[in-house]
Amino acid sequence: MGLQSTILVVDDDEALGMTLAQALRSLGHFVVYHPNPREALRLLGLIPPDLVITDILMPGMDGFEVIQAYQGKSKIVAMSAGQRIDGATYLRMAEQLGAVATIQKPFSLDEFISLVVPLLD
Repeated sequence: MGLQSTILVVDDDEALGMTLAQALRSLGHFVVYHPNPREALRLLGLIPPDLVITDILMPGMDGFEVIQAYQGKSKIVAMSAGQRIDGATYLRMAEQLGAVATIQKPFSLDEFISLVVPLLD
C-alpha cells in the first residue's frame, strides 16, 4: 500500500458515510466524514483532500456543488441512488462535472473498496 491519503466523505446517510469512512481508515488513510456538505467544505477550508467521495442528492447543498468545489484539485467519486430520476443519470452528470469514478447505491463494501483503492495510488 502507498502513502496515507487524505479523504473527504460526504453523505447525509450517516450510517453509510461512517461505514465508508471507517473502512478507509482501516486501510490506513486519514478520513474526514461529514453528513453536511457545507460543513464538510468549511472544515477542510482551503486544503484539498486527495480524494473526495460524495453523495449527489443531499439536503441544502448537493453533490454537484461539492464536485465543483474540488474540481481540478482532488480526485472525485460520486455516489447516488437517484430518488427523483434514476441514479445513472445523476452519475453521468457527475462525470461530466469532473468525477473520475461513480458508484450506484446500493453497493457492497467490497465493490466500494475495489473502486476507490486504485484511485489512491
